[in-house]
Amino acid sequence: MNIERLFDKALEKNIDFNNAMDILKTPQNAMLDLFSVSNKLRQFFKGNTISLCSIVNAKSGRCSENCAFCAQSAHFNTNIESYDFLPPSTIEQKAKYIANYPVERFSIVTSGLSLNNKQDFENLKISINKISKLALIPGVSIGLQTKNQLLELKKAGLLEFHHNLETSREFFPKICTTHSYDDDVNTVKVAKQLGFYVCSGGIFGIGESLEDRISLAFELKNLDVDSIPINFLISIKGTPLENQKPLEPFEALKIISMFRFIMPDKDIRVCGGREHVLKQLHALVFFAGANGIMVSDYLTQKGRSIQDDLDMIKNLGLNVNPQRF
Repeated sequence: MNIERLFDKALEKNIDFNNAMDILKTPQNAMLDLFSVSNKLRQFFKGNTISLCSIVNAKSGRCSENCAFCAQSAHFNTNIESYDFLPPSTIEQKAKYIANYPVERFSIVTSGLSLNNKQDFENLKISINKISKLALIPGVSIGLQTKNQLLELKKAGLLEFHHNLETSREFFPKICTTHSYDDDVNTVKVAKQLGFYVCSGGIFGIGESLEDRISLAFELKNLDVDSIPINFLISIKGTPLENQKPLEPFEALKIISMFRFIMPDKDIRVCGGREHVLKQLHALVFFAGANGIMVSDYLTQKGRSIQDDLDMIKNLGLNVNPQRF
């Protein structure tokens, strides 16, 4: 594999399936060569500025969907904390804490196929408005939504809509059977049509093949999403994937690089599972091509301290985004 030649193809946004497979099959003794080029792509399109985002788990557990990796599914006994939609004041308090740090985006996340409860939806709109006043970019991850619902949220000040496809179209039925892949794709399409900054990615290490990873990448490329969150499985006791072995660090880093090569001008964010899977190689996510990370806690798992992530970024000679800092 001529990695330098792939740099030119990436600049032209012309990486094909075989190129992507070559990246995923990069031998260990060529990893530094791969990082050299994926890092150069990140710098070319995104500079040395790292974008930070964070979330609040605003409605937890009792989800009707049976996604095999998820601790919040009502189909599995995972003993997580379950609660209804948080009061807007509680969400605002979390947002104020996050706003003390150079975090650019803050999203409200809820469990469930969609957020259709009228009072919850009203509280969501109030919360979006409160977040936008804190100089944070407000986002939501609230499942399947209609065009009219999204228009309501846009009027309330929503700028970002997140909805993961999770895996390839081919592998999806082995992970979830309670809704269709096209349900997810159509939600992403509507959000794009309405002009939102759309964040859509997946979770890796759930038993998918190399082909599945590539298929997801091209699905997202075709949808022209703005940001791709890359999550790595943390096996949760009680889920069907509780015994799934974690990915090896270099395998995870090759996934990040592949997405950078296929979508060189998009935001590539490394989110859930990064500390768990990457271990001592954690800082290499940026050399692999990521220009963003999620900080603080995840949905049902604790993250590491925001200051530790800021120190890591500073020690690498990189910057963080918001102008207010």
